[in-house]
Amino acid sequence: GFTAWYDRGDLPLEIRFLAEVNEVIEKADNFIFIVSPHSVRSEYCRRELEYALSLGKRIIMLMHHQPDEAWDTMPDDVKKMSMIYIKKTDRYPELPGKEIIETICRQREYTEKHTRILLNALTWQRQAQDPRLLLYGKERKAALAWTRARFENETPPSRLTSLQKKFIDESEKLQPIKQVAFFLQK
Repeated sequence: GFTAWYDRGDLPLEIRFLAEVNEVIEKADNFIFIVSPHSVRSEYCRRELEYALSLGKRIIMLMHHQPDEAWDTMPDDVKKMSMIYIKKTDRYPELPGKEIIETICRQREYTEKHTRILLNALTWQRQAQDPRLLLYGKERKAALAWTRARFENETPPSRLTSLQKKFIDESEKLQPIKQVAFFLQK
């Protein structure tokens, strides 16, 4: 019941492709990183992971093969993340499909809202911060409520970025002006 996109390695590594990958990451609610010696050493995998981190995405780390010394060069935030082991071993005799699904579904509404606000904020930023693209009414109230969500005994699945905060703050500042304009139109 989930849609997944992954790089099969058959697309050319060019500017258009990198932009396509970034767009897919932007639209994703979750970013899954499969840890292996190859993925940890890959410049492209690192760029994708760092982009997902910069967007505040939920990162789900799947340990496939123990990485080599290249793991030490990974960002500290990444090294602190918990792992789901996806290779059968004596220690992990069952494949963790259920655990992965549960992780994706945990706080799903929160991560989906994160993505919606992020996409709106990115569009606003790319359109020279056009005030017509700011949030209004119920959307603005829902975004503000989202920023105030609290999680007991767990960290939020995704992180509020400075861009999202600025976008919501600017929407708040514009609220009285939009209300006056609405009433003047009537």
